[in-house]
Amino acid sequence: MRILSWNTAGRRFCVEQQIAAIAASDADIVCLQEVRSSTKDLFKSGLNRTGLIHAVDSLSDIDPAFSKGPRQTGELVASRWPLMRLDGPVIPWPEKAVSVAAELPSGSVEVHTVHVPPGSSNGWLKIDTFNGVFRRLARPSVTPRLLCGDFNSPQWETEDGQTVTWGQDEVNGKFVTWGSYKGRTGKEWDEGERSVLVGLAAFDLHDVFRRLHGFKVQEFSWYLRRKGKVVGRRFDHLFASHHFMIRECRYLQVYREAGLSDHSPLAAHLEGHE
Repeated sequence: MRILSWNTAGRRFCVEQQIAAIAASDADIVCLQEVRSSTKDLFKSGLNRTGLIHAVDSLSDIDPAFSKGPRQTGELVASRWPLMRLDGPVIPWPEKAVSVAAELPSGSVEVHTVHVPPGSSNGWLKIDTFNGVFRRLARPSVTPRLLCGDFNSPQWETEDGQTVTWGQDEVNGKFVTWGSYKGRTGKEWDEGERSVLVGLAAFDLHDVFRRLHGFKVQEFSWYLRRKGKVVGRRFDHLFASHHFMIRECRYLQVYREAGLSDHSPLAAHLEGHE
């Protein structure tokens, strides 16, 4: 099974190019974040032509009052196999996640995709979203599961395996949680991000890129350009249960570099599930 996760950045002018990029990946399941109501049908019809004939989206969860701003986009999952919508995480902005069961010939696979809003512009809503995702998935499951999307985290990962969240600052060479912000603590922020990025491993959802490449490989899916400096972040992730053997996991940088999105797609090849 090939899976692709991509924050399409809500771009209207290059949907056909984005569909062509997805087709080139030969993905069996595609999870898209930041899809607009105005482009949803274009994506569905275009992906249908590539063999991804089943699709479920969260666009119906968008309140019509939010015609502008960060709540005007939702998520979309398309697949070669039938999809059934599942209850998703309980989060402040429900359109930012969608959960489905994909009915493969070998059995059912749960697929969850999410776009966690950035904390820089949405504050604690980011952590409330992380907490909702954790509560939904922090449970044993005999069904193979996948979680993917744009998490706007972590801040950094070190070569010795440390995950540095946005609830931390570097002080004298050590990473410590910051004090408080709007009545809540840096420790709470750190724990919220970490609950999904690291904590779901206790519930058999493991970071596919890190399991394959370890922490010596530093690669990024989004870049901040400010005051002549360029800083990369690995914001886009795929987590998988033990049922899958990881054959490949990589960021398709060429499509971000071509301006199709400000995020690089994450493409993975997984084999076999029990």
